[in-house]
Amino acid sequence: LCTFAAGEAAASAEAMSDAAVWGEVRASLVALFGEATVPLGMPEMVRSAWGEDALARGAFAYPKVGNTEDAWRRTRMVVGLNVWLAGEHTSPEHFASAAGAFIAGQRAARSIFEAAGVFKEPAPAFLSAGSEAVSTWAY
Repeated sequence: LCTFAAGEAAASAEAMSDAAVWGEVRASLVALFGEATVPLGMPEMVRSAWGEDALARGAFAYPKVGNTEDAWRRTRMVVGLNVWLAGEHTSPEHFASAAGAFIAGQRAARSIFEAAGVFKEPAPAFLSAGSEAVSTWAY
């Protein structure tokens, strides 16, 4: 089970104990699926505390309403001769995810090597923007 909290809910969840978080999550699951289907015991949890991270400060990428493919393309641009932008925020296929960060990093690295003349062969399918292989490979 995976949950996400944003804004004030994220700050509130970070301040809660694992038991308190499980109580909130369990109550929501019971409301959806009924008491008999939701276990009482608290499962093992892995939680982040990005709001406490001085560098991330709770940051989470999201596309604004009306975002266009051109906007995504601009986030992957090369700046000058030496700066390639990459990260989950540059991945229209998998924004805000580790898969998006990985794929964007692979694309940027390949672009750097191509600019240096290292690669001559075509890129693998999973590095092609819009490729169905991206969706199936990343997970």
